[in-house]
Amino acid sequence: MICCAWSAARRISPVFGIFRSRVPIGLIRPIPVFFGLFSSYWAKLRSAPKRPYSLFMQHILILIGISGSGKTTFANQLVQADPTYLRLSRDELRRSLLPVPLNAYWRWGGKRRNRIEELVSELEKTALATALDEGWNLVIDNTHLRQHYIDDVLRQVSHRIVRVTFKVFDVPLDEAIRRDKARPDVVGASAIQEQYDRYVALFRHFNPAQTLVFPEHPLPLREPFTQDRALPMCVLVDIDGTIASRTGRSPFDWKKVHLDTPRQPVINVVRALRASGHTVVFLSGRDSVARADTTAWIARYLGWQEGTDYVLFMRAANDNRKDAIIKRELFEAHIQGHYYVDVVLDDRDQVVSLWRNDLGLTCLQVDYGNF
Repeated sequence: MICCAWSAARRISPVFGIFRSRVPIGLIRPIPVFFGLFSSYWAKLRSAPKRPYSLFMQHILILIGISGSGKTTFANQLVQADPTYLRLSRDELRRSLLPVPLNAYWRWGGKRRNRIEELVSELEKTALATALDEGWNLVIDNTHLRQHYIDDVLRQVSHRIVRVTFKVFDVPLDEAIRRDKARPDVVGASAIQEQYDRYVALFRHFNPAQTLVFPEHPLPLREPFTQDRALPMCVLVDIDGTIASRTGRSPFDWKKVHLDTPRQPVINVVRALRASGHTVVFLSGRDSVARADTTAWIARYLGWQEGTDYVLFMRAANDNRKDAIIKRELFEAHIQGHYYVDVVLDDRDQVVSLWRNDLGLTCLQVDYGNF
């Protein structure tokens, strides 16, 4: 599943085979031989048309329809077809909590059921916020038959840079009841009739064809990024997943980064670019508490010293925002106006999209990065 609205255009697909295939290290040594192969694609990369500048905007699709109208089937097909989307469903949250099927749950007394519904609402809010923080698009698979249900979602996202659209599932009442009877969690004809009445009432005042863009008072668009060729030429290099493979630690266990193993083919490319005159700038999403261990790791596997052989910029301590935001800020603070960026090496989709789509830079994605 995942982002992307932030998925990068694969305009340089011939290169992906080099970086994603499992080529024995012996086949890419010595470095000059590999660099010769690498350079054979260079003209294609440099001449490839740049994507126009765009502001990254996530998408929320709100589904509207009675039980048995086909919402869940559609939502499941969407997240299978587009891995940038996650499906958010109150029914799935209920199932994760309950010891009984949903049709039995709906027969619970009001007070007992309300306690569960309050918990489901809190879980839904947390899931929505976390998913957007991590860069996902969302399809919200609930009935949304009352205006205030829709308004609740809009209030939660009103401060974010998101686009909200709606999809209505308009099926005849008798067809929805027929479908419901064939499901394990039967809602029941009378409940669906009540839903249908609310469904009809909703559209007396609600326009589902609208597209809402937030925030309502948008942040000013940044000026398109342009580069000064008179500045020192550099290559921006990510660390985790690019030159280093996480080994024996969780993604945020910064005390164990010394255990990471080198990705030698990518390191060979970085060495070749430095040998050709590029300044190597490591731009890392690692917490800066791991700075000393990171520089020690680079010294161990590349034989380089910070300040002499490369420059390193890292995430501030305890800053847990998503990578694309962090790297955008690091770029604006330390790279823009200081270097001419010739090429970027990175792995994560959301960050690759930043380099390619938002900044128009040439980025070589060294691995699958849908996480």
